[in-house]
Amino acid sequence: MNNNHKIYIVCPAYYATGGTELLHQLHSKFIERGLNSFIFYTGTNPSKQNYTDERFKYYVKANEISPIIEDNKNNYLIVPEIYFNSFNYKEINMLYWWLSVDHFLIPNNFKPEKLIKRDLKAKIKVLFNMSPYNMINKIINKKNVQYHLYQSHYAKQFLNKLHIRNKLPLSDYINPNVIYKEKIYHKEDIIIYNPQKGNDISQYLIANSPLSCQWVPIENMTPEEISKLMSKTKVYIDFGNHPGKDRIPREAVLNNCCIITNKKGSAKNNIDIPIPNKYKFENPIESSKQIYSLIEDIFNNFETHIAKFTNYKNKILSEEQIFEMQINILLNKTINKVR
Repeated sequence: MNNNHKIYIVCPAYYATGGTELLHQLHSKFIERGLNSFIFYTGTNPSKQNYTDERFKYYVKANEISPIIEDNKNNYLIVPEIYFNSFNYKEINMLYWWLSVDHFLIPNNFKPEKLIKRDLKAKIKVLFNMSPYNMINKIINKKNVQYHLYQSHYAKQFLNKLHIRNKLPLSDYINPNVIYKEKIYHKEDIIIYNPQKGNDISQYLIANSPLSCQWVPIENMTPEEISKLMSKTKVYIDFGNHPGKDRIPREAVLNNCCIITNKKGSAKNNIDIPIPNKYKFENPIESSKQIYSLIEDIFNNFETHIAKFTNYKNKILSEEQIFEMQINILLNKTINKVR
């Protein structure tokens, strides 16, 4: 182990989300490589000392949690996009990690749908560093930021628009434990959805549905309960904003669900969600009749439809290997380079 470098990964305490799991996964991969990696939790409560969510204790030990960040040139600080405005160290090597785009833009009062557009007016504003791009540049362009890491192609497109050159891919992977293994369920005419994302659209579709089926929200469930539900479900719908390469759609595909999305955020491109265009809708409410028709066809011809998700499923299953390669590239350009 090289004791000259410490890596700190900033993570919200107590929360169990796809993003916080990824931060812990990266830490675990660093530890496997013999690096001095630490989780630095934010939002801690002195009366609640158990900062790590129960399901993430597999990734981090108690002595790998640091209460401080040593600000010196030998160390590295990995900061997810929600904290770009919160850490202003002068010496430490910063690595900004874009786990999403929208979760950076919205809290800073920027509108994703306007900033992602590539129209002439936007290009001029970027070229001349005009508002709001000058404000974004002030936040993200700091002297000690070595690299911008992007989790999704959606984030890469955004960084390209800002002409960020020092960028590297660092995506993520889905823990294969999300695949339900106890019993192979007979698929039923069930539609599942996440009420935290695009719920207004989901509720409209439910209220006006001519389909004879169950609509089940994914809420108040353990990961095991979610995978069990997915194992017997035919359709997962997601009409949220897709701020990054979302986890639940991939978990659904791994459990052999057909997925239907809108075309917002990362769902707009065919790299982050590489499914046939017939399963993506620009305006789900206006296209509700087509969506109902598609769902009914999936119910009646499930094997035909699920076969169209095979390539996506195989891609998801290869993500951990790709993640390992991306970590090696990152380390060769940073810590290994100066050893």
